[in-house]
Amino acid sequence: MIEASECRLLRGFYDVARRLRPDSGFALLEIAGGVATFMGTPSPLSQATGFALETPITGRELERITKFFHDRGAPSRISVNPLADLSLERELANAGYVPRIRNNALAVDLSTVIATRDERIREESDAVAWGRASSSGFSSRYAGADGGVFLATTIASATGVIPLSARNGDGIIATAAILLDGGLASLIAGSTLDAHRAKGYHRAMILDRLARARESGARYARASAPIGSTSEKNFRACGFEVLYT
Repeated sequence: MIEASECRLLRGFYDVARRLRPDSGFALLEIAGGVATFMGTPSPLSQATGFALETPITGRELERITKFFHDRGAPSRISVNPLADLSLERELANAGYVPRIRNNALAVDLSTVIATRDERIREESDAVAWGRASSSGFSSRYAGADGGVFLATTIASATGVIPLSARNGDGIIATAAILLDGGLASLIAGSTLDAHRAKGYHRAMILDRLARARESGARYARASAPIGSTSEKNFRACGFEVLYT
């Protein structure tokens, strides 16, 4: 359920990116039960996910995925679900892949959650302004300002994604988004500007989205965060539990 939603989300981002920049050379490859997308060399949305969950992956299929990225001058980034067939890790090792980062997939049963909407947080109608603020909050992750703004604007503009913001006067100081996909709510893109960190906005965004998810009729909410990070600690404080790494 989570991995299928992740693949749909990545396809949705690709569709938006192609619409915003039709002559960009962005590309998508569906193979081995998963999806790989290229949305610019430095973009973290140039990635592959969802492989070998139903059937084993072959060395030839992995070669096609690797070539898909290398032909476009991008690093080949593949998410590995520990529930995938062991052929995925075996073929990755044979091809010389190494782990780069480990994230925890977290989830919570919304029937157990006590959360209400936060009056400081609202749906953001200006996707570009949301994108600029989100990019500023994640500035260390992007190779260039334009790439970061485009990435965040793509996320905010995807079908089913609801961008949220907290403002101080006219300026956005924190952002987050939620995707409602059937009975599953995905909490993504939480970001706070440096000057407003450690003031509780990240946790407030989590609780507000949980309230919105429950109101929508979703049964579960999911998120992803680096192991041991402040983000993971905030998710766990709001009731999330680690499903897998």
